[in-house]
This record gives sequence, structure tokens and C-alpha cells, in this order.
Amino acid sequence: MGNHLQNLTSGEVRLLFTIIEKLSQSQNQNVLRMNIADDLLCLLRSDFLASFTWNEALQIFENDVFLNMSPDNIARYHSYYHFCDPITPSLQKRRRATLVCEVMPQNELEKTEFFNDFLMSDGLHHGINVYAYDGDLNIGDLRVWRAKHRPPFGDREASLLDTILPYFRNALRNARTLAQASRNSKMWERLFDASGISLFLFDESGRLVDRNGSAKTIE
Repeated sequence: MGNHLQNLTSGEVRLLFTIIEKLSQSQNQNVLRMNIADDLLCLLRSDFLASFTWNEALQIFENDVFLNMSPDNIARYHSYYHFCDPITPSLQKRRRATLVCEVMPQNELEKTEFFNDFLMSDGLHHGINVYAYDGDLNIGDLRVWRAKHRPPFGDREASLLDTILPYFRNALRNARTLAQASRNSKMWERLFDASGISLFLFDESGRLVDRNGSAKTIE
């Protein structure tokens, strides 16, 4: 861990390792992000979290997971504010945890429609983001925010997120692999069942374990 993490309390160390342990468990990408949300906000002394995955083909964020934010406000992000977001395009290019004020000074952000009509609708004021990449593909993010009465984020929080990032990346990568394998399996199951040819499936001992609809008509 970096110098900024040397003064973690025993409770904070436990939280950090709890998050890492949860990310090591095989689960779908929405569940794994939701499972770490409360612990992450506690560790970062924060108030709000939003997390999305990036659809490269459609060039949109989707699969939202969020904590302490309004579902209606998240819906407004998808329908409108995503397209006038002055910070995320720059933050998304970073391969490390980045304070929002690093890409846009706080006083400039506070002049924008995005801040006044979207962020402040839920009380989001100070932000820090991290984006996970699998090669050149952005596969998911963590967007963490504090309310106005809290101090701005600093090196401590960036170091913590950078420590978590490799585990977060691996968890998302594994979840994507499992989801693709499941989709492939279901595709073959549908083809097997829909085939007009009678098909029989045997195990290694030669025992019949399954047959498709056409085969079932054979008596």
C-alpha cells in the first residue's frame, strides 16, 4: 500500500479486505457491485455511489447500480444528462482513481447544468471516479461522491480505490466471462431443442441423458 494508506485503522483495514474478499467471489456484475457498495462508502467516508458498465457498441452507460441516489434521477441521467455530462468523458479516459476536480475545477463544475440540475438533485458535491479496463475496453466503473458538508476527496481515497481497482477489474472480467458462457450454453440448448433432426445426448458411459423434441416423438 502507498504512504497514504499507512494510517488506516484496524476497522478500515478489515473493510478493505472485506471488499477484496467479496470481489473474489463469482457472481454477476450487478450483484458484485451492489455487494461492495455499503462497505466502499464506509471506507471512503462517503455518501453516494453510482456504478455503470459501458456498452462500446452503443456508446452508452448501462446496468446501473447505485446507493443513496434517486432512481428517477438515475433515469434522468440515462435519458438526458449522460449527453451533457462535462466530466465523465475525461474521467473515463483515466486508468487510475481520479478526483473530479482534476478534470474540472470545482468552481467551474458548479456553474454547469449537470451539477445544478442533476448532481445537486441528490446532494452530490465532491466526486471521485475509477474506471476498470480489460485491455482497451472499459468494463465498469465506481463513481463515489460526498455531500457538500464533507471535505473534498484527496490522496487517501484515490490510493484506496487504486488498491481495490485490480480486484474490481478481475471480478468484472470474470463476471463477463461467466455471462458469455451462460449465453452460449443457452444458445446451444435452444438449437438442440429446436432442431428438426432427432438428436440424442449420451454421457461417457453411453447412458442416454437427454434428447430433443424431435427425438421424443420416436417411440
